[in-house]
Amino acid sequence: MKLFHRTSYLKKLRPFYDSDLIKVVTGIRRCGKSCLLKTVIEEAPEGAIVLLTAGQTYDYSSETIDLTKAVTVKAAPGGAKPRLYLKSFILGGTTETSSSMPLVSQIVEADGKLLLDGGTSDSVPLLHSMLTGASKHIVVLTQAAGYKKKPNKLMALMRQRYADYPYYLDRLQYRHYEYNRLYRWIEREQAAGRIFVIRPPEPVTVSSMEHDADKLLALYEQGLATAAQAWPKLQEYLAG
Repeated sequence: MKLFHRTSYLKKLRPFYDSDLIKVVTGIRRCGKSCLLKTVIEEAPEGAIVLLTAGQTYDYSSETIDLTKAVTVKAAPGGAKPRLYLKSFILGGTTETSSSMPLVSQIVEADGKLLLDGGTSDSVPLLHSMLTGASKHIVVLTQAAGYKKKPNKLMALMRQRYADYPYYLDRLQYRHYEYNRLYRWIEREQAAGRIFVIRPPEPVTVSSMEHDADKLLALYEQGLATAAQAWPKLQEYLAG
């Protein structure tokens, strides 16, 4: 797949390639963060990048690092220290599958399985969280209260594209039923005080394929404000 070079963002990142500052790329889901990092990898100086894989260990300069704990990388005496540390699960693997939209993205293979966006089968895995035995559950939703998902208008294209995967097509066709039922259950659990929900305070008008940067930024800032407003009550919930 040919990557589109987002020159305006790359110009902002390039001056920091050789800096000890931590570079953090943020943005809403599917806005292109992973592709931006891939273009950084393509043009970064040789030896400037170390790919870190979550949950595994990485041996650098005879120092073994457990990435499930705080990550600290030191240079060997007299050795050059890489400047960029990109966690590979941001760029591929199972996290990449979670951002692989039907029709738009390619099917991703991970652990011997062919995978696409998990939202098709379990939009909000609250039940899974409860089955783990956890006593507290924080649910972050992308739609405001009252939202109702409608039938997929692209099912004709889906049937052509995924004709070899009938069970997947079944999930796509009936997803809106499962989605709306799930949201009704979430509202009941929230009313009972068993879960804590953070969601947009008003209907979201930004589409999943939005290109308007101003709209995306406004939604991002709304999310920050909503989380900040919910923080005191969230602390109470966790302490209860």
